[in-house]
Amino acid sequence: MSVLSRNQIFDAILDFAKTVTWRNGETFVTRERKWVDPTGASPSDLPALFQIEPTEQFHVTTGMDYKRTFDVLWAIYFTTNVNDDTDSGAALIADILDAIQAALYPEGPEIAQTIGGMVHILFISDMVHKVAGDDGGRGMIIVPLRAIAP
Repeated sequence: MSVLSRNQIFDAILDFAKTVTWRNGETFVTRERKWVDPTGASPSDLPALFQIEPTEQFHVTTGMDYKRTFDVLWAIYFTTNVNDDTDSGAALIADILDAIQAALYPEGPEIAQTIGGMVHILFISDMVHKVAGDDGGRGMIIVPLRAIAP
């Protein structure tokens, strides 16, 4: 595995979001590698995924290959129909999270997602934060991902 640039790794993680589909083939209408204020987003631009790249770590041990850890937050924004009792934000969140989990672990958790060999592993790294949006029709999910690469 060759050493890739940070931009190559972050672009690959964002590109990986294209593989996430739920319900009847729904996917993210908008995917950006930057933070965009979702309050101004048109409903036709949602669901949207904004990739935030807050931290990374660089591990070096003399005489050994170094290891880089890249943390990414996927901020996902969506709309629900508040006038439809069958359109629950919580149900949509569950569907999206199931789709992310299925994309990360297509053959089960024992097989690492390497995004085509670009990283050693990509995985959900911590607590997922959820806002169903049932009262105003707009919801949010924050999914923390971690990629470990040489």
